[in-house]
Amino acid sequence: ELDRAIDLYRAEKFQECIAHTRTVCRDNAPLHPRLRYRILLASCLDDWHEAEDMRFHAENTYNSWCLYNPVSSFPGAGQVRSDLRNNLDQLADYFKAFRPKDWKQTQRFRNNIEAAEAEEEYAAELAEEQEEEAPTTSEEEEEEIIASSEEEDAAAAAEREEEDTAAGADE
Repeated sequence: ELDRAIDLYRAEKFQECIAHTRTVCRDNAPLHPRLRYRILLASCLDDWHEAEDMRFHAENTYNSWCLYNPVSSFPGAGQVRSDLRNNLDQLADYFKAFRPKDWKQTQRFRNNIEAAEAEEEYAAELAEEQEEEAPTTSEEEEEEIIASSEEEDAAAAAEREEEDTAAGADE
């Protein structure tokens, strides 16, 4: 599938390359082909912002790939890393040359959205951790609480009855 996408790109059939790549590139694809698909997509897209976003995803995928594939992980890993890095650097340089005038505002807007989403995720994770750390009551403790509550209710009812009896005797 990746070879077909590369062939479409080389034949300058960019729309077909985009369609094919979007069809086969999934988040569960192995990191190396996913990275190459994202580089291809970024190279083919007409919209600068969308292409830059795809390049950014390719950078993140590259970082993940490097994390799981150190230079010593297989013969030639260093060369693969170097080639991928060169592709990403060339793409970044190309995009810098064609930045639209509003790219900074768009980037700030996206950064603010990402920061807000990250804060929401962090708050949710923190709440979940606190919920997990909160002491839970066992069934025995719940039964003791219920029994204690019933005893308190019975004692309070007895007191009221005594007060009512005493009040009736005073009349």
